[in-house]
Amino acid sequence: MTARELFTLVLRRWYLMLLGAAMSVGALHVATHQPGVYWTEFNVVLLAPIERYYPNNLADPHYALAPIAGVLATDWNQDDAPLVTASGETTLFGEGQRQGIEIRLPNQGTQWRPLYFAPNINVQIVNDNPETVAKEARRVSADLDALLQRRQDALRVQPTIRLRTIASPAEPEIRYTTGSRPRAALATGLVGAALTTIAVYWIDRWLTRRRSLRVGLSRPAPASGTSA
Repeated sequence: MTARELFTLVLRRWYLMLLGAAMSVGALHVATHQPGVYWTEFNVVLLAPIERYYPNNLADPHYALAPIAGVLATDWNQDDAPLVTASGETTLFGEGQRQGIEIRLPNQGTQWRPLYFAPNINVQIVNDNPETVAKEARRVSADLDALLQRRQDALRVQPTIRLRTIASPAEPEIRYTTGSRPRAALATGLVGAALTTIAVYWIDRWLTRRRSLRVGLSRPAPASGTSA
């Protein structure tokens, strides 16, 4: 279909375009007037045992701790593993979640080749209630530490050489976010215009085909006779 044919179609089916525009405006209002959510992000960091030859500090991270952090994240997520995103800066509310918890290791690679070097477990919590966010943050920190201790109990690790966890920051900051309303408006407008145009195109084809069928049925059948 050429641009001229599309323009003609829009003029011929202007009432359908007007209906689609009205529906798009309604969707636009909903998209730009969504209430915000409360969100927090922090890391649960694994610390090595305090020994003379194995200092317990963040300035000298040990790659051997990253696999253990991965085990803890897997234990917590079980069968509900988070998606591997293209960017490590992806937020839970940015994925469209308005309520939930996400536990993952910071990806220092790419979406197709993830790399996990740091012994940190990234925690994100989103909810419409700030008190729930704070409560869940404390619970998740305690759960991850309990999972670590349970693993070490099963391996009979001595208390002097046990790993431990700390939350960083110790008191996660809870923020209120509403997203980007201009981007939501732009995306909704573009999607609405595209869907309206596609719908009008197919409805026009259906109406034209139906009209042609009616005309064909209304025509009298040609008379048949025998020649003498």
